[in-house]
Amino acid sequence: MSRRNTDAITIHSILDWIEDNLESPLSLEKVSERSGYSKWHLQRMFKKETGHSLGQYIRSRKMTEIAPKAEGK
Repeated sequence: MSRRNTDAITIHSILDWIEDNLESPLSLEKVSERSGYSKWHLQRMFKKETGHSLGQYIRSRKMTEIAPKAEGK
């Protein structure tokens, strides 16, 4: 398996895990610990695969998840 495929699989797995844990406190440290990569390496891989920074992605997903719930209150 090529390095590119391995990175894509890792990032896809991380994306799934983030989606499953949006209601939990998520930090770069927690996500990198989950992935088994240093936060610096994971952030580079994530940016390369998605075009977004990992921190931006997490914040964006949390806001998207929270907004409908806040409107319903």
